[in-house]
Amino acid sequence: MANAIWHQWVGCEYRVLKTAKENIVSQRSASPVLSSYARLQRFILTALLCWTVFTPGAVQASEELHYALTVNVNFGQDLGQPLGSLFEVRDSQGEVVLGAGFASVYNTMLQGNRHELQLYLHGDRDEALEISSLPRPSPAMGTFITAYNGELLANAMNYGSPMVWDSASTTWREDTTAPRYYQTPVASGNLVFRPSQVEYQGRTIFASERTTALFFYGAGNLFAWEEGESDLSKAKVHAVPWTPDRDRADMDHAATLELATSSAFPYCYGVLDNEVLMVSNLGWLYGFDGEQWRLIQDNSGNVFQMYTMLNVYDRLLLGNFPTGGIYAWDGNTLEFVSAPLDYAHSGMFEAQTFALYGGDLYVGMWPWGELWRYSVLDNEWNLAARLFSHPERDSDLLTPYRSLLRTEFPSREYSSHSLGQRVYSLLPLSGSLYASTSARSGRDGRDIFHFLSQQELDQYGAVHRITAPTEASAQIRWTGEPTTFVLEVHSDSLRILQDGVE
Repeated sequence: MANAIWHQWVGCEYRVLKTAKENIVSQRSASPVLSSYARLQRFILTALLCWTVFTPGAVQASEELHYALTVNVNFGQDLGQPLGSLFEVRDSQGEVVLGAGFASVYNTMLQGNRHELQLYLHGDRDEALEISSLPRPSPAMGTFITAYNGELLANAMNYGSPMVWDSASTTWREDTTAPRYYQTPVASGNLVFRPSQVEYQGRTIFASERTTALFFYGAGNLFAWEEGESDLSKAKVHAVPWTPDRDRADMDHAATLELATSSAFPYCYGVLDNEVLMVSNLGWLYGFDGEQWRLIQDNSGNVFQMYTMLNVYDRLLLGNFPTGGIYAWDGNTLEFVSAPLDYAHSGMFEAQTFALYGGDLYVGMWPWGELWRYSVLDNEWNLAARLFSHPERDSDLLTPYRSLLRTEFPSREYSSHSLGQRVYSLLPLSGSLYASTSARSGRDGRDIFHFLSQQELDQYGAVHRITAPTEASAQIRWTGEPTTFVLEVHSDSLRILQDGVE
């Protein structure tokens, strides 16, 4: 896999404000940031190209500034395109040591936070992550998390109102005004996806009398899945032209794709070179170039599903089931590139979620609730964490508690995979990486699995915070005009400013 991170580059103006290389070696052990910054001694600025902007940071800066970079950016119109990288800094060995950019990711029917700007300084190879558990947002056995106006928002699969994390009081608070369903930032507002309806800045831009869901916005089009009606009609995906300056999505000019069956639906989307890639639950790959759909790959008769997509350099990475492998799409060819697990080809592993954090790739892996990290410095996979303490990992067992579930439910009213463990969401936000967990469906009641303790049940639907001292991030302010970012490395922190404001 290629070094470093973000996709899509567009020229931007940059300026080095200050470096303090002479002071680094003697202070190397002062902090994790300084230890990492020592690798900048013989830095080489390469390919300082961008497409994106910068936002205020949530990290308090120390007194001593070691390195700063100014980037002037004009985004143009926000059409749902990958915003890409601001810059990379490489050392004399060609290794990326510092960078900033925006991740473009879609994790299992959930579009990521496109406007979160991440600044990272590569840490030491053996640097440990700090992982802490937040209080549970609800009793549900499945939780998905999103960013909403810069805050952490948790929704249960089948329980109650949205919950917003209050970091000051370290508690969740109910917010009935927050979206119960998915949303994503576009330009200066949020696209809010509700059943059969999409809203933007308080107005309805799309509504359908038929059941529509699983929305996505990319390349100037709003994508909406329409449910099929058994044998009467197949499911469809509509590509509906819309830009933030329009009052309504133009359904009269929609390009409609008929899926293979009435039960087919999208699992994930991505954008590469202005073409939208969509993969259905049947594993079929489709492309939309802005005018018409094309079938890229027909996987009839094969168990071949993609659950997540992420832009990395000039490719889209896709997470696969049942191998748990990572595939890459370059616009013409889909090929296998890597797998976190050597034994993943046994047939029950799913790379369900992607995230970029600290300059590395993270993958949430079913069915054992594992979080794997691909280190671009070492060019290898490492197990960053398992987000469940039970049961003991068994490479000979397809999913957790499978034998016990077969005994408890001999009539198979509940699947023997019901207690499989998902890393359902991965979300970089305000300098941390948040992860949420789920059982296989996340909708089953806790009382069904009476043979597990409350402590064991509580690990389904949990939210965890993962932190490293060598990342800062914040959601940008979309100005609609050229904007200036200053990215700073201090003795014990990283700092992000946009137009002079932190």
